[in-house]
Order: sequence, then C-alpha cells, then structure tokens
Amino acid sequence: TWTAGPALDGSCDVAADPRPTTRAFHAACAVGEQVVLATSRDGAGTFGAPRALAAVDRRGSGAVASAEVGPDGTPFVLSGLRLTRLVKGRVITQDLQLLPGAHSGASFAVSSRGRVAAAVYRQASDGAAWQVMTALFTPGTRPAWYSFADHDPVTPAGAEPPSVATSVDTDPTGRLQLVWASTFLHSEELGRPLLRNVFTARSVTT
Repeated sequence: TWTAGPALDGSCDVAADPRPTTRAFHAACAVGEQVVLATSRDGAGTFGAPRALAAVDRRGSGAVASAEVGPDGTPFVLSGLRLTRLVKGRVITQDLQLLPGAHSGASFAVSSRGRVAAAVYRQASDGAAWQVMTALFTPGTRPAWYSFADHDPVTPAGAEPPSVATSVDTDPTGRLQLVWASTFLHSEELGRPLLRNVFTARSVTT
C-alpha cells in the first residue's frame, strides 16, 4: 500500500540523507522563479518551512531544481548550471558554466567520496553540433569540463539538442554511470528529430 505524503509547493525533487543514523530528506523545489529547500527529519513524514536558496537558473534547460545529498549529509541543489549547497546553515553557490556556448539537459550526482559529477549537452557556437560534456570535481573547485564523445556528436550540425536530458550517477564505490541521448535524421519540415538513440557508459575505476 502507498500512503500519501506531505504536499510541497512548486516543481520538486527529493533526495535522502545516505547516513543510516538519520531519517533526513531534502526537497529542492522551484516555486515561481525561486529555488527553495525544505528538510524533513522524520523520514519524509513532514517537511519544515522552505528556505530560499537562489533564483531559478534557466541555463542548461534541465530540471529547474534537482537535489542530491552528500555522504556527510550536505544537501546539494542544481538549477540550470548553478550548483548550490547548504553547509552549516550557509548557502554556497557555484556557477558551472565555464565554457562559452549554449547548454542543455544538465544533470549531476554526488559520490560517496563527496565529489560532484556533472553532465550536460553543449553547443560551442551557433549552428554547431551538440556534444556531451562531463566533469568530476570537488565542490568549490573549478570543474574541468571535457567532451565525453567528441568523435560522435549527439546531433547533426544546426539541430536542436536532444529533448531527453543527460543523466549521471555514481555507485557505492564511486564509479560513474552516464546516460545520454543522440538524435539524427533531423526533419526541418517537422522541426524535430526522426530517430533517437540512448547510450550509457560506466567508468571502470573510481
């Protein structure tokens, strides 16, 4: 059976604190043009009053607010290309757009070692093909983005980015798992791709 949980305003994503001694959940919600964070200490039975974090970031065209929790219980929120974390009650933001061009379909995860993995589609210049970009970095340090599959762009030149966002996660040992989409045979008449592939890759080391 399923029990209805508490109602939260806005478009929300919920993540659990991985520490076994806590029952904490964090809900990142986009309410209008504001990203807020609400916390539950009773296993998501109830949530406290939401705390404003930052304005919604429309860059990246991914989820307007997605949540993760680090191994030490630190909540993280990604909105567009802005990463926010709450450390001892202090809001710390970090801009992840370090390369010029357009971005779409951003995603992120926090590993068991506290590192951040991020992925996004990037178009370096108008009319260029879209590529998959990834980064793995310690929070607060400068991400080093690199093209994951630059030999195989995810769209033809001039096409729109894939409508399905990237997805990145880590397993308990810290290995990365990346999922992305590739569209081809784009129809200018219909204004959409006719065929799409979905790819996945996993790192072999941590």
